[in-house]
Amino acid sequence: MEPYELLRHLARSFEKLKRIMKLNKLNVNWAGLFLLALILFIIFSNPALAEAKNYYFPEVRVEIHIEQDGSFLVDEYRTYDFEGRFSWAIYSLVLRSSRPGYDYNLDIEDFQVLDEEGRTLRSEILSSNEKFEAKWYYLARNERRNL
Repeated sequence: MEPYELLRHLARSFEKLKRIMKLNKLNVNWAGLFLLALILFIIFSNPALAEAKNYYFPEVRVEIHIEQDGSFLVDEYRTYDFEGRFSWAIYSLVLRSSRPGYDYNLDIEDFQVLDEEGRTLRSEILSSNEKFEAKWYYLARNERRNL
């Protein structure tokens, strides 16, 4: 049933209920009851709110190239299997760590995410001294994508 038809059906049902309540002389807060029904209608008629979502990585491949100056060039290939609708993802990496006898500091430059056709996806870098975080945007629904 389409949302418009469902709303019409709901309104007709309210009118019938109102007549029955009048016959039985029951006093009801109709505005509150209608508001509750409207909220339930909006929640259950919006597929984005009701749709289950999940994803996993059937394949992840990482290529690391060590440069002459000791820096690394890292290419990461992730295959996502999406169940539901998705529009963004976040990648996080700790940049600084200290353990007994071991300290490391990372710097990330030229971060980008490409789609299957090599197009750069819009992304935002949300980085601090301790943590690198990037958020990128795409559209996927019940499909497998390589990003």
